[in-house]
Amino acid sequence: MPTTPPHQPTPLGGFNPPGSVRISAGALELARSFAKDVTSFDRAGGWIVCFSWATRTQVKDKGETEWTDLGPGLYLGAVRRTQARPADIFRMGGLEFLVEIPDHILAQAKERVIELDQSKLDKLTLR
Repeated sequence: MPTTPPHQPTPLGGFNPPGSVRISAGALELARSFAKDVTSFDRAGGWIVCFSWATRTQVKDKGETEWTDLGPGLYLGAVRRTQARPADIFRMGGLEFLVEIPDHILAQAKERVIELDQSKLDKLTLR
C-alpha cells in the first residue's frame, strides 16, 4: 500500500516541494505529452509544466455565450522557468515539472496523489 508523503508547508504563493505529493504514471504521461506541446512553441526551454490548483474553472463551447462553472480542480499549465527555484522542481521519469497546490487543499487529500480521472475536463484529480 502506498504511503502518504510527509507534509511540507508550501510558502504562500509558492510551489510545493518535491516529495510533497505523488504523481501517478498516467498523470505523468499526460504531463509529458503536454510538455511536448509546450516545447513545440518554445524550443529554448523557457517554460516548465506545472500541475496547478484552480479555485474556479469555467468553460464554454465554441459559439456559445454561456459559461459553465466546473468549480475547483487541478489543471496542467506552464510557467516560466525563471519563476521557479531549482529546489521546487520535481524530476520523475526524465520529466521536470512543478506542483502548485495550496496547503489547505493538499491537507484535505487523503493520499496526496495526483491521478488521471477521465471524467474531469482536464483529466486530473487529487486524491
